[in-house]
Amino acid sequence: MFDLRRFLSRSPIPDKLKITNHNGEEQIIQLPPGRKRWANVEETVRTSRAQDLQLLNDRGEVIRAKRLSEEEIEGEDDVEASGKHDEKIIQRALSAQAQMLDRYGARMNDAFERGAAAASTSQDKLVDLVEVLTQHLTLAINNLHTMGVNYANATSGQGDGGEPNTIQAIIGMLAASKGMVVQPPPEPNGKAKKP
Repeated sequence: MFDLRRFLSRSPIPDKLKITNHNGEEQIIQLPPGRKRWANVEETVRTSRAQDLQLLNDRGEVIRAKRLSEEEIEGEDDVEASGKHDEKIIQRALSAQAQMLDRYGARMNDAFERGAAAASTSQDKLVDLVEVLTQHLTLAINNLHTMGVNYANATSGQGDGGEPNTIQAIIGMLAASKGMVVQPPPEPNGKAKKP
């Protein structure tokens, strides 16, 4: 789209304009002073429905010229231009939001993968721990069974009066587990019993 205001304001800056309308009438337009002079000149050119535009210096020489088409003469409606501007702003905002959501999604995926790897490692360690505890429990049960069998064997022996001597059997069992030899308890008259 032809930008009439940029065409008017670029260097070298003109001193005046010469326009020719669709009837062939020519008109000279002096550049007004002030900040809005290019907007004012553009509006003058468009409302006069100029077809030919010549930019002149202070000596009346042509700096540059342009033949304007109907679309360039009419320009864009303020409403249409404003709508396009708003649309561009919305598109930029949506693009920025989409980029932010993409970054957020990538971080979520990364966090999920790290969590899954950590959980897998923890699960492997837990399985190893359960295996070790199972082995220890099995050994403890075997040891209790062995002690029970040893106790039963030790208590099945008879003492002096035909009754089992339980205390002496337990002491003997514990001593045997430590590899010690236990002397039998002394007789009531003070003499030790022969083994």
